[in-house]
Amino acid sequence: MNKVRYHIPEKIYFPFVLGNGTDSVMVDYSGSMHCDSGHLHIEQHEGAICCWEKTTHRTRARFMVPLVQFPYRIATFDGELYEVGNFNQIFDPYTATLITEIETTIIRMQIKTFLTDEGLYVERYKILWLDGKRKPVIIFISRKPRYTLCNLVIKFPDTYKIIFSKFKEDFIEGEYSFDEVKGKICMAVKAPGKKKRVEVFSDEGHIKIEGLEKNDFIERYISVKDNTETEEYERICRENIDKALSKNFEEIYKKHSNNWIRFHSQIKVKLPDREIEDIYRKSLYLIRASQHPNGFITEGLSSEFKGGGYMCQWDMLFACRALITSNQRECALKLLDFYHYSANYARIYASQLGRSGVYFPWMTNYKGESLYFENAKELRNIEKFNNGCIAMQLFDVYRFWGDKESLKKNLPLIKEIVDFLIEEMVIEKEGALIIKPNEGADENIDRINDTAHLLTLIEALKGYIEGCKVLNIELNENYVRILENLKKGLRRNYKDGILLQYEGDMLRPVSSAEFTFQIFSLPEGITIKSIKKALKDNQSEWGLTNSGTYRNLIWPWTENRAAIAFSIVDPNITYQRIKHVINFTSKHGIFPEKIRPDGYWILFGYLTAHSSFIYAVNSLLVSDNGKRLFIGVGFPEEWKNIAFENIYTTSGYGVSFSLKNGRIKKLVIENCREDEREITIYLLNKHFGKEHIIFTQRLKPGKNKIF
Repeated sequence: MNKVRYHIPEKIYFPFVLGNGTDSVMVDYSGSMHCDSGHLHIEQHEGAICCWEKTTHRTRARFMVPLVQFPYRIATFDGELYEVGNFNQIFDPYTATLITEIETTIIRMQIKTFLTDEGLYVERYKILWLDGKRKPVIIFISRKPRYTLCNLVIKFPDTYKIIFSKFKEDFIEGEYSFDEVKGKICMAVKAPGKKKRVEVFSDEGHIKIEGLEKNDFIERYISVKDNTETEEYERICRENIDKALSKNFEEIYKKHSNNWIRFHSQIKVKLPDREIEDIYRKSLYLIRASQHPNGFITEGLSSEFKGGGYMCQWDMLFACRALITSNQRECALKLLDFYHYSANYARIYASQLGRSGVYFPWMTNYKGESLYFENAKELRNIEKFNNGCIAMQLFDVYRFWGDKESLKKNLPLIKEIVDFLIEEMVIEKEGALIIKPNEGADENIDRINDTAHLLTLIEALKGYIEGCKVLNIELNENYVRILENLKKGLRRNYKDGILLQYEGDMLRPVSSAEFTFQIFSLPEGITIKSIKKALKDNQSEWGLTNSGTYRNLIWPWTENRAAIAFSIVDPNITYQRIKHVINFTSKHGIFPEKIRPDGYWILFGYLTAHSSFIYAVNSLLVSDNGKRLFIGVGFPEEWKNIAFENIYTTSGYGVSFSLKNGRIKKLVIENCREDEREITIYLLNKHFGKEHIIFTQRLKPGKNKIF
């Protein structure tokens, strides 16, 4: 295949979002929520507001609300304000810490910024240099969010109120409320030996620090809690600050960073390409930072991204696979727990349609409530293949890890999903079972025998049938009959070796949906012709797009889907797509959802792109098609030193491998089944000389040391 030449744009800056699944704080290049120069223009980023938001505020009628903003100001002793002139900023995913060095005309500082799992937001300022003659001061602000001199309006709920009332030398308290929400705000500043002055207005509070000197350390601690998290929000908010003030910074930072180091230690991936490795780790960070304590994972950590605080469960297939292939067991199992937690809503929605089982709506909030309807009858015909995707996720912990205990817990819910989909979506036609016409939630007209529904229901059924066998549960043979007849229905959607999106689809060129169909069908996959045609037909100016309804310069997650799809067909293409797509991240390594034809970058922090990137990198390292296990087959010849541990594949193989100076030092393969299995192993490629081996290996249950 001829190499496609693309124009590579310069990476652009976009603020970083810190999260813990409930709290979301957007921080810009100042190291905080703005360095507010007061009278100067502050540009916003795609309408994003650098402030504090909560995913628990998302409802059908309300997006995430900009609660409160905590900027700072740099001023001289006489009150003249200065804005940041130069900055350097990096995010360390291993410690979940944003490190910023900023310079104004009168001061230079380094700022460490992080958000703890308990909801404590921390900024630590180190004074690197200052102009002693002009006596710089720092003013820390807590206020109602606002833009400065912009033609944009923040949309607050009609009932939104914020007030600051209580204060002392280094501490300000406030309250906010809207609709049913009642919350508390606490901000404290620790600056030993410095002169402090506190001013409180109705919707704003200031703590001014004077007498700054080189090498001073100043710490700001903030907590924002409300009754969507706990009825004890007032006590917990104040306790967060009291505990912070009673401890030293290093103690707080050590606890925070150790939590994240433990998270990353569950998977070892050391790559020669440091940029790929960095984006891989930041992608893992974003998934965990987006996970609520009940397991819900939001796809939008900011209200700027589709309102934030929502989950689309078919997209969660990528998040779940990212976590499972990366051995992130705690996060993966928490995600599956959310489906159990929200199943009561799903049973209500199924009963509203007069069906048994569970019906998980297309898009939900952290409770599992539909963001599209109150009664499922309102959108009776909406597509429902996200339910098949949930069933796949529930079975994946057995497919990849051989986890029978989780399978035992999940199998009844898989059955409820399967029963609902069969009742609601399946009809008979000409000796086969097909999917009845249904309308897309986002992007398509009514389709008959929709392929996404077919493939995900087929996989859900296969999982249920296998689960019954594994757990020695009596199986109603009707499920086997339905599965075989759905496979007949799937054959109706093939034309000239290409899998169409639905029966009678005349769309040409071939859609990028082929990559998704391949992922839905792993380990066997669909026809090679389908994904090769999709790769050819979906080339755009900057990379892969969707040749049909969604044309853009590039869709990063399409690049990642293609990388996954080719991992069992041509792993060289997997590497090419991964290496290409990293060019289309922000300076922090954050993917947008897409880049429009006019070059406008849309919706940074697209979690599905980050999830699919992790899954793609893991697929480059190890993948299988049921009969063959590919280990490093797509590595470029310059990758002479690489190590990874605990990467899991679809058929239940866990691989640990290391290569040093082009020589294999370790290969351990875990067989995650209770029976001995034989697999043909494709190890590396011809660029690695004698290290490239193709051999057949019998693997006992558990870990097998090959080299």
